[in-house]
Amino acid sequence: MSRPKSSVVGFVDLALNTKNTIGLSKLTNNVSGLSKDVIHSSAQVQSQLEVLKKSQLATISGMIEINDRLAVIERQNKGILDEMKRQEREKDYLGDLKILLIALEDELEKIDSLAETHLEFAALYVEDLDIFLKSNNIDYTLFKRMDQNGIKWAKSVIQNVENKRKEMAARLDG
Repeated sequence: MSRPKSSVVGFVDLALNTKNTIGLSKLTNNVSGLSKDVIHSSAQVQSQLEVLKKSQLATISGMIEINDRLAVIERQNKGILDEMKRQEREKDYLGDLKILLIALEDELEKIDSLAETHLEFAALYVEDLDIFLKSNNIDYTLFKRMDQNGIKWAKSVIQNVENKRKEMAARLDG
């Protein structure tokens, strides 16, 4: 007895259906596994993006803090520079005053020489020097940044102008 042809075709059809069902099941499992992997990978990517975002925000925050600190340092440096310039101007002023006193000493010597032959002119000259010192408020207290000997020297030069004026006035009167 032989089997009918339809049953062989049915048997082959059944075998193919079974094979396809098994293949489809495996494919569904693979897609499901891939889907889970994609979801897991997507979550990892999202997590990494969050970490990157937080890092960028921290970097920007750090840059703002650095900028603020640099602004403070810049203001401090400007203040220091201004103070250094002020001190330099003060030193220049003191230097100018020292030069003035040295010139006054030289002029007092010239006045002594001039007084021997032209007493009136010498008296007028020393009076002009005295008026100059007083009108410009030049006294020994302007030399307070000098050492003690320097202050004493400045005081003596200024006092010598006053003394020389009095001496010349007395010589003219006497």
